[in-house]
Amino acid sequence: MVFNTRTARPARYAGSPWLWLAGLALAAASSAAQAQGSEPTPTPEAELAPPAPEAAPQWTFTFSPYVYHWKYDPEHRPAFIFSLERRVADHRLYGVALFRNSFAQPSAFAYVGWRWDQLLGQPQLSAKLAAGVIYGYVEDHLDKVPYNWNGFSPTVVPALAYWFTPRDSLEVMVLGTAALAFGYSRDF
Repeated sequence: MVFNTRTARPARYAGSPWLWLAGLALAAASSAAQAQGSEPTPTPEAELAPPAPEAAPQWTFTFSPYVYHWKYDPEHRPAFIFSLERRVADHRLYGVALFRNSFAQPSAFAYVGWRWDQLLGQPQLSAKLAAGVIYGYVEDHLDKVPYNWNGFSPTVVPALAYWFTPRDSLEVMVLGTAALAFGYSRDF
């Protein structure tokens, strides 16, 4: 039997969710790489052609050092988020976010979503919608996110970004009815 060392009571689940989430991220990356296929062998005509324009960035790294909660709770601790996502065709994306939640618990979010650049015709604005599974609200905090089952919960996160360079942006993410997260994103 697995015991929680802080409370000396049996854990509600066995195994490592971090290994599960890492496996999910690797499987997604592997299937995306296989879907791209191999590149054809260049012909002599192709070698004489001018170089193709630089490809659009396919990856985005986001760091969010600050989370603002709608309501004060003395249990809240500073939270932060690191995420890595890959964009694929038709505005689609998938990614994983690792974070410390507001109750100082290590957490993760595996997601798929969409990103729309040049929102409302403005080249500096973009919107994103991510949906997936969050893990990390466990033990005494199971009731802090809806539909929580042994620490796993479905989640939807909308975001709005302002691009101050073609690859750098400031982002605001809506974290349900609990908070706003403010972050910096870099496309590469």
